Amino acid sequence: MDAKFEQFMRERKYLKSVSQSTLEWYRQTFTRLQIPNPTQSDLTEFVVTMRESGLAATSVNNRIRAVNAYLRWLGSPLKLGKLKEPQRVLSLYTEDDIKKIAKWKPQEPRKWARTRAQVLALTLADTGCRSSELLTLRWAQVDFDNLLLTVRGKGDKERVIPFSYELRRFLYQWRQKVKHDLVFGTQQGMMVSIRNAHHALGYVRRNENRPQDVA
Repeated sequence: MDAKFEQFMRERKYLKSVSQSTLEWYRQTFTRLQIPNPTQSDLTEFVVTMRESGLAATSVNNRIRAVNAYLRWLGSPLKLGKLKEPQRVLSLYTEDDIKKIAKWKPQEPRKWARTRAQVLALTLADTGCRSSELLTLRWAQVDFDNLLLTVRGKGDKERVIPFSYELRRFLYQWRQKVKHDLVFGTQQGMMVSIRNAHHALGYVRRNENRPQDVA
């Protein structure tokens, strides 16, 4: 990655105290952009390429926000306009949905990742945390004795969130399967991107009536 991108991220981390998930979001965006001093044509091509690859307008706008922050830091007069996003009513989990997810028994292939998605969905529903907060959560921040999670959100602000005995059971069982510090990381101990996490949760939502086959 170019030195200018790295310097921008260093300043965001140490001067703005942005979260680890935000830094990863910047890194993924700069990997797509690649050009540290983009022209307007470069920026247009950046957006067009993302759309051609199948990214939704919402996902592209997330990348655009990152690039605009970088352009301001760079002192560039350029700015990307946001794409029009479709207006959708968010689908919420009902009590019956949660019961179905809790009863699922993940199967091969990808049983480990499917179990992670199941426990993540249950933790989101139980605690009301943001997905970005849970994706950076570490086992040291899970207090099994007092049923508390310590999470870091926007602006690196710390919050303590209670969780239920029922969720404790799922988290404890999941703990036995994880060999790294991140609660909802990959099997190699890396952080899962917001996009991939939402994709997995979408699969959970679409397959909630199939209790024997979770992804």
